[in-house]
Amino acid sequence: YRATAAQKLMGLLNEGDKAGIFQYGENVSSSGAKILCAKAGVDELTNRKDCFGVNRDVVLSSVFSELQSGPGGRTPLWMALKDVYDFIGKSGVPVKHIVVINDGPDTCHPDSPDFLPSVRYFRTGTMEWEIGNQASACSDTSYQDFLNHIAKDVYDDDGNLKPIDQIPVHVTFIQMQSKGYPMIDPAQQEVACLTGGH
Repeated sequence: YRATAAQKLMGLLNEGDKAGIFQYGENVSSSGAKILCAKAGVDELTNRKDCFGVNRDVVLSSVFSELQSGPGGRTPLWMALKDVYDFIGKSGVPVKHIVVINDGPDTCHPDSPDFLPSVRYFRTGTMEWEIGNQASACSDTSYQDFLNHIAKDVYDDDGNLKPIDQIPVHVTFIQMQSKGYPMIDPAQQEVACLTGGH
């Protein structure tokens, strides 16, 4: 559903709208997000330069199938969002929106209420439960770190919320329900409200 939603969203854009599809996850990148690129270059900086734009080839390419479609690793949501937020903010695009399509909250930062030091896995090969150690963090950005990072963009000098048309990047979340996280993440709701997203 997430991949289909991303394809449909890209299809709704105007021809001249610059856009890119980023993926994130514990097994994707240890420093933020990674742009999907039909003709991937040597490094992430080059890929972002080449693949963030008006070319929509990525949604028709085989690289689109690399988008994660099932559970696999923890979620460094705030680290990835901070990375893409900064990239979009400096992109030169006049209207800046980030649409995050996910299935739950950040599970990588130790301050997250959903961070678990260990997890039980059911291995279908052995038909037994195993304990997986996750004691180390897979993100250096907490929810509070992200809020602090965007504070100057959403609050004026007196601490009041800026009007929506003065907020440089709007963040919208589409959270698909999953077995592990059937409830709406209030942190995602708050970021959407603060930035003028949905």
